[in-house]
Amino acid sequence: MKKIAAFIFVIIISCSKDNPSTNPVENSGLAYSLSVSASEGGSVAYDNPNGGVFFEGEKINISATAEESHYFMAWSNGSRENPLQIYIESDTTLTAKFINKQNLITRFDEIVIGTGENGPQFTLRWDEMKIFLEGRATEEFNTELLNFIDELNYILNNDSSFSSTKVDVRSESNVHMFVTEADTYVEAYPRYENNQLENYLGYASWFSNNNGSIYSGNIFVNSPRMNKTDVIRWTIRHELGHVLGLKHTEDTSSIMHQNYIQGSNIVFSDLDHETLRFLHDDRMPVFADSDQSRAILEEILGINNSKTATNKNKPNTSLKRDIIASEVIFVCSKK
Repeated sequence: MKKIAAFIFVIIISCSKDNPSTNPVENSGLAYSLSVSASEGGSVAYDNPNGGVFFEGEKINISATAEESHYFMAWSNGSRENPLQIYIESDTTLTAKFINKQNLITRFDEIVIGTGENGPQFTLRWDEMKIFLEGRATEEFNTELLNFIDELNYILNNDSSFSSTKVDVRSESNVHMFVTEADTYVEAYPRYENNQLENYLGYASWFSNNNGSIYSGNIFVNSPRMNKTDVIRWTIRHELGHVLGLKHTEDTSSIMHQNYIQGSNIVFSDLDHETLRFLHDDRMPVFADSDQSRAILEEILGINNSKTATNKNKPNTSLKRDIIASEVIFVCSKK
């Protein structure tokens, strides 16, 4: 997949805080600059009579409009409201983010459906994830894990049944994240004795049930290699991405590329975020295969040239079975 170029078109130029002579709002006299832009695939509009300068307390309504090939994802402040209403309280920079519809469908097919080499080729998802962290995790590692748990809950706020927490007692957990040496992990999980874990940054496996729910996961984190912030950040997100049901992609900008690539894929990209959200969309059933999920996404996104999948909203019951899926994560040279 080609990496999407992020072209930003700044349409309002920031100005100094000098009091504008024509602004009709009377208040404290403080004035601030507002700069609004749009990523590739759309545009923004709002009433801007004074070249991007507004008095403190002014209410601004900003709307985002997507091109036919894209859809509006969110504002850079995290809000998904459109139009968006803001009150000026300081100098403000805001970007409307748009996603290419076909790129989203392709990413979904890559990391949710997959090729069958590293997991089943249909949709499965979590409800309640409780993570127990054990072993030689540093304070930095623990902080990064907590940050990602917060991020994950925010990403999946479209799914009222989903939650992710860190617990302090292993018996209360359903995800065991073990930061240790390979030999110690194999002692705890002998089934991995032939997997040469010392060669990997991490290794993840998970279990699902006949209801389409992933209910348990195990993660090995190679503690001797957790010596840099970006490596820690990538390993946590990549391995938990697998436990969330995601597979690999060849796109080096994605957190789910099989290798850590310095400066490229240490966090979830917008496409990764949106893929998870659509996996947890109430219109996406479990056990949906490639054809079913594509047809559902095309309908949601308003793409009219798709072929209709037969019984696309019905679970593919022929694929129901108990599953264990293991994901091998290769250590790469840091580019």
